[in-house]
Amino acid sequence: MNSRICPNCGEQNVSSVLYCSTCGTSLKDPEVDNPINEKERDCEKRLSVKKKIGIGIVVSVLLITIICIVQANTINQVKTLYNQGKYYEAQEKAGGVFITNDIKDINDKLEVLGYASFYLNSGREAEFTTDDRKSIYASNLFTALEKCIGYFEQATATGCYNELNKIKQESLRILLKSGYSETDIKDNLKWKIEHDKYAFYPLSFDNRDEVDKQIDQLFTKTLKDEAKKIENDLNPLRIEKASMTTEGDYTYYTGSIKNYSDNIYKFVQVRVVYMDINKEVLTTDTSYAVGSEGIRPNENVQFEVMTKVRGDVKYGNIEIMDYNRRCNSMDG
Repeated sequence: MNSRICPNCGEQNVSSVLYCSTCGTSLKDPEVDNPINEKERDCEKRLSVKKKIGIGIVVSVLLITIICIVQANTINQVKTLYNQGKYYEAQEKAGGVFITNDIKDINDKLEVLGYASFYLNSGREAEFTTDDRKSIYASNLFTALEKCIGYFEQATATGCYNELNKIKQESLRILLKSGYSETDIKDNLKWKIEHDKYAFYPLSFDNRDEVDKQIDQLFTKTLKDEAKKIENDLNPLRIEKASMTTEGDYTYYTGSIKNYSDNIYKFVQVRVVYMDINKEVLTTDTSYAVGSEGIRPNENVQFEVMTKVRGDVKYGNIEIMDYNRRCNSMDG
C-alpha cells in the first residue's frame, strides 16, 4: 500500500490524504510551472485589462452624452422661463448648468432681474388681502422697488432695462391698488435710505443723491394719471372744506362732499367725533350728508351736521361712514 511521508514531521500517511494526520502539513504534490500555461495567463490578463478599458470608455461616453442632453434641456428650460417673464425661476434653473456662450447673456440679465422678480411675485397678494398679512406682502413690493432702483445701471448695461422697468411699474400698481398713495410709497423708500444703507444695493449709501433721484422719478405722467384713477376708485367720495363751529349747546360741522368717480352714490352717511381740549371723546354723531337724490360724478354737495354736545368742544373729526352706489351715471 502506497503511503506519503510528511516532509515536516516524517509521519507516514496513506496516499489518499492531502494533509498530514499528525501536524496538518499539506501533502499535495508541488505544481510544476508550465511555460504554456504562463503564456495563457498573461494573455488572459491583457484581455481583461483591455476589456475593462473598453467598458470604461463606453461608460464615460454614455455619461458625457447624458450630461450634454441634460445641459441642453436645462438651457432650453432657462430660455423658456426667461421668455415667459419668470426670471427668478429661470435664475434658479440656471444655477444647475454650465454657463456657456449661448446662455451667458441671459444669465447676466437674470443676475439683475431675478430677485426683483421674486419679491414682486411674493407681494402680489397685497392687493387682495385685508388682514395683517397685507403689510408683509407690501413689504415685499417695497423690496422689489429697492432692487429695481439699485440695479438700474446694471440693467442698462446688460440690455434688460425694459424688463426691470416692467417689474417696477407692476410693483407700483399693486401698491397703489392696495391703498398706498404716491406720497406713501416715496416716503417709505426714503425712510429706507436713512435707516438701511444696504437697501438699494448695489447702489451704495454714498450714492444717496442717485437713489433720491430714482425715487423722485418713479412716477411717470402715465402712472400718475393711473394713480389718480386708482385713488378715485378706492376713495370715490371725499370730504372737502370741513369746518366746525359752536353756538351755545350746539356744535355744527359743515363742509362738502365731492364725487371723484364715474358712479352715482346715494344715502352717504358721515360720522362726527367731538373731543375736548385733552382730545377725550365727548360724543359722536352720524347723519346723512347726501340722501336719495344722490351725488353724481364730479358733483360737490354741501352738508351740515348739528349736534348737541355737553362739554367744551375743542376738536372734531368727520369721516364718510357708509353709502349706496349705483352702477354708473347712465342709470339716470
